[in-house]
Amino acid sequence: MKITILIMIVIMIFLMPVMLCAMNLHDAGNQMISVLTPIILLAMIPVVGRFFKKIGIDIGNDQISTILTTIINILVNLDLKNPKMSSADKKLMAVKMVKEALPQASIDALRAKYGSVETAVQAAFEKSSLNKQLKVVGSVTSSPK
Repeated sequence: MKITILIMIVIMIFLMPVMLCAMNLHDAGNQMISVLTPIILLAMIPVVGRFFKKIGIDIGNDQISTILTTIINILVNLDLKNPKMSSADKKLMAVKMVKEALPQASIDALRAKYGSVETAVQAAFEKSSLNKQLKVVGSVTSSPK
């Protein structure tokens, strides 16, 4: 498959000047560059991805951060609707809601990164402002009178 695509690209590179000259275009070079730019970019995407992985930059983190933002929204909504529910029950409810709300590909990405959806929900909670609120409230309530 890769060989056929490579052969097609090479054929296009060699036929492009002939076709553009046959059309009597005065600016055939710029036209050829504008036609070949998307093809070259598509060919370079995997190379750039491999380069970033080699130097330690993981491009997939954007997807995970988007999913974690969704989980944080679920946690905040759950906390607003059920303020008196225990934190363990909220976590179980959040895991259930995440499994229902997210597509399977996102759940698979969470499992690949965190090992389980439960661990991902815990990581989202730790990143959220809810965790900071509980720490502040806990420190205020534990102060001596």
